[in-house]
Amino acid sequence: EARRLLASAIARDATIEEAYEALASLEGQRGDWEEVERCCTEGLAHDRGYVPHCLRRALARRLLALKIRSDEEEAIRLLASAEEDCSIALRLAPGHIEALLGRGALRTERGRRRVSRGADPTEDYRLAEEDFSEALGRKADASVWSARGELRTDVGKWNAGRRGDPLADFQRAEEDFSEAVRLDRRLVDAW
Repeated sequence: EARRLLASAIARDATIEEAYEALASLEGQRGDWEEVERCCTEGLAHDRGYVPHCLRRALARRLLALKIRSDEEEAIRLLASAEEDCSIALRLAPGHIEALLGRGALRTERGRRRVSRGADPTEDYRLAEEDFSEALGRKADASVWSARGELRTDVGKWNAGRRGDPLADFQRAEEDFSEAVRLDRRLVDAW
């Protein structure tokens, strides 16, 4: 019923970005990420400066990319599009924590995909580190510490695979995870 009412509201006035946002939220609850992407894209066609649409579409594209196993090019395209959505959100709202976290996570994921293909993830990991560190400079939230800890763990694994010394990377990751747990004891997954 809610979907029908929201679609009706959009049909009457396509400039109501909150209706697109609510519809995208309902589709996200159902797990229909293609529809979430479509709703946000449509909403952005009417209001290019609406940050929630950028961020929700980035999330939808990231989740769609994570589901792809056979078409690596499509997954990389979706990750790049999602990263651009986060960058747009940051141009509209500089320092936005969710946009920094999202972009850092996307860059981390792209780095992981490079590693799985035997390519060098150094630039992706460096950019992700910048995003997470900027987010920490604005808000020392446990989820940001945890995300940076995961990234630093990935960097350590990459360095170990190249016969480098990963110890410093793993120590930095442990420090980040320790801070995450100190701030929020429920973050057991950080360890």
